[in-house]
Amino acid sequence: MNKNYYFVSFKWYDSGIFCSNIALAENKEIVEKYYTEKYGWCDVRDIQCGEIDISKEKGMPVVEL
Repeated sequence: MNKNYYFVSFKWYDSGIFCSNIALAENKEIVEKYYTEKYGWCDVRDIQCGEIDISKEKGMPVVEL
């Protein structure tokens, strides 16, 4: 199965700090499960055109699930 890129926003535990990552996974549900179990709150969406390049320029992590 092919993997897709997703843009993830999540709340860093109970700190009130929000972070963003790029995730590579077979489907959105895998990404939601991983981030929800780890951090409690997340928002996952399909990545938009050009966001991979921008994220690489910014040094954002890509989490492969």
